[in-house]
Amino acid sequence: FSKGQNERGIGMIFVTAGTTKFPFARLEDIVLKLNLIYPEKTIIFQNANPTSVFPGPIRLKKYLSPVQFTNFLKRAEIVVTHAGYATIMQALRYSHVRPIVVPRRNLYKEHVNDHQVYFARYMNAKRLILIVEEPDQIEKVLKSSRYSSNTVKKYLKSVEKKKGRLIKYLQSIT
Repeated sequence: FSKGQNERGIGMIFVTAGTTKFPFARLEDIVLKLNLIYPEKTIIFQNANPTSVFPGPIRLKKYLSPVQFTNFLKRAEIVVTHAGYATIMQALRYSHVRPIVVPRRNLYKEHVNDHQVYFARYMNAKRLILIVEEPDQIEKVLKSSRYSSNTVKKYLKSVEKKKGRLIKYLQSIT
């Protein structure tokens, strides 16, 4: 086993809720479930607005520097995140696992609208992420998390190509 892994193959778990002011109780419940499933593992939980108290193996971080954030993505054996565009893109670039995404929902007052739901569904349709809507789904998703780095590489390459075309266009009109 590689450093930090046990027989289950699970090292550190990284969960991020982002830095928005809205509470995210569903993600907090998932963190507690992960702690029950993998009690021997450290969970790094970045959450700017926590509403719960967490046991010892869960290390709550309100904010992370960009370097810390990237390092946690690189080292994590499981990545669980909200459906923020920048966060998902970073997870795809730096993580070696398929991110599990919990989109914030307006219904639960986790955000002002459901843009994260729509983005997560789009990324899931491209087979880049896995979606968890409710905490009870996390165990099932953990068991089905096949990962294709070729799919991710192809997607990131297409994003960079589009970005390059946009930059050229903006330069041409300025």
